[in-house]
Amino acid sequence: MSHLRMRIRRLIFLVLVAWVALARSAGAQVPGCVNGTLLDPSAYVRSLEAGFPPSQWPAAMAAMQPKLAHVGIDVQHGSGGNLRPRLFLPTHQPPFVPDGDFNHTVDLIKTDSSGTPIEWEWVDYGGGYAPYACPGASPPPPPPPPVPPPSTELAARVTAAEDQLSALNQAVGAIAALVASDAATTQARLTKIESLQGRPIPVACKAAANFGAFRIPTSCTLVLP
Repeated sequence: MSHLRMRIRRLIFLVLVAWVALARSAGAQVPGCVNGTLLDPSAYVRSLEAGFPPSQWPAAMAAMQPKLAHVGIDVQHGSGGNLRPRLFLPTHQPPFVPDGDFNHTVDLIKTDSSGTPIEWEWVDYGGGYAPYACPGASPPPPPPPPVPPPSTELAARVTAAEDQLSALNQAVGAIAALVASDAATTQARLTKIESLQGRPIPVACKAAANFGAFRIPTSCTLVLP
């Protein structure tokens, strides 16, 4: 049963790892995007500014405006509709409403004393921020469905197999103990036999047959100690 539980836990872990990887990959190619949400708007805006020198900020703002609107960022414009290098970050959740949120201001252009643009910048005057979904990012996948517990029949079969294995281990242990006992008894007998091999056999004979040159004892008996 323990092996089955370990396999189930390993399967759940792999599914969760795959789900987290998919969630993190959502919008991963968009600068400032984390898990499909634009958490760092400055990184995203800087990526849109790339390729535009500061002196061409009007063209840059015009190119950026539709992309910024997609993530809830508004661009300031004058009374004549001309765009300004100032952004308003969203402080409310979608949908995006142009000219509807001025609570978080960011300036993008630094000028010299004569008013000539000299570089892009990010001057954040603070305020709340309600991040939108990243452009082109799919929402994170739903959590994986729970893994169903093993069937009752399978669990019963696994339990029976574990019981049989436990009984077999006990039988093997008993056999090993018996073999060890027999080995000890056999060794004791061999030791006794070896001790007897070097001892003379006590024999008492009452008579002997005379054959001239030699005599052969007769009527001999074994004398027990």
